[in-house]
Formats: sequence, structure tokens, C-alpha cells
Amino acid sequence: MKKILLCLSLIPLIWLINLLIIFPYSPEKLIYTSKNIQKADLVVVLGGESTRLDYGTTLILKQYSNKLFYTGGELSKKIVENIKKQGVSISYNAKSISTFTDVLNTREFIKDKNIKSIILVTSPYHSYRAYRIFKKVLPKIMLYSVPLPLEQSKFDVMEAKTKGSYSSKIYRLEQRKFIYYYFKYNWQLF
Repeated sequence: MKKILLCLSLIPLIWLINLLIIFPYSPEKLIYTSKNIQKADLVVVLGGESTRLDYGTTLILKQYSNKLFYTGGELSKKIVENIKKQGVSISYNAKSISTFTDVLNTREFIKDKNIKSIILVTSPYHSYRAYRIFKKVLPKIMLYSVPLPLEQSKFDVMEAKTKGSYSSKIYRLEQRKFIYYYFKYNWQLF
């Protein structure tokens, strides 16, 4: 009985240690870019900064893929037509409310489509958390994290270290979201 109680008492400690190890404790840790990016079956662009969709389209035009899935909600007909004129096959989902629903919608979209690899496009400050969630929910998919280049984003790593700045607020918000996801969607996501 004592061994069982000891083991049970260690679970929260192990959980906390795991959180401390993976927690984005600096603005630099928020940014995750995959190495050796290859062509993929699909480019998934998460909603948010408008430049994300532009960057995802650029990756298509550079022939990293020929299909794009946008999780950020409705797109105007004009935007869809402009993207299709460039030879891009685009689909989108209007039901996004969080990064977690983005990955669930993506999983539903790729079901029965023989998708084995995905390039994930999001903002730099969102890339670490998004990659971890997508990797956990889609473990059999080869996943490449390709966030917006910093010069195309509103996020500035150096400014994030200045209390009260825009980037600092984004950094702190992303840390809070990381903890929220860790507890809400189960530590196993991370």
C-alpha cells in the first residue's frame, strides 16, 4: 500500500518536472522551425496574422506542395480566386476557435486523403506550441514547422524581453496558453 501511495504521490511531481522542461521560458524558445524541410503532401496554414496565408501560398508557389488547407475560417471569394489563379488547390475550414480545433479539423480534412506529410505555417511565436500539438494529435504524419520569417511577423524576439512591449505581451500570452493547453488538453499533448 505504501508503494502505491508513493507512486501516486510522484505522478504530480513528474508532471510538473515535465512542464518545467518543455515550458517556453524565453522568447527564443517560442520559435520552432524544422530542419531539412522537404516537399509535402499538404501545406496547413493556421489562422491569425494575415501574412500567414500569403506565406503559405508562397511555399506552394515554390513547389513545396500543391495543396493548401487554411484553418483560419472563412475566406473571401476574391482571396480564394487569387490563390487558385496561381495554380494552388485551396480548401478551408470555418470552424476554427483554437489551435486544438485547428488540428482536429486538419485531422478530419486529411482523413481518407493519403496525406503523409504536412508543412505547418503559423506565426513564429505560435510555432512551438502548434508543432507540439499537431505532432501529438497526428503522430504518423511527417510534420515540418515553417513559421513566418520574423521580418514578416509582428513579433520581435528582442522586443519581447522589454516589459510592456507588444512582443512582450504576445510572449506572456503564449506562455499562458501553453500552460492552459498543458492542463486542459492533458499533459500528454506535450
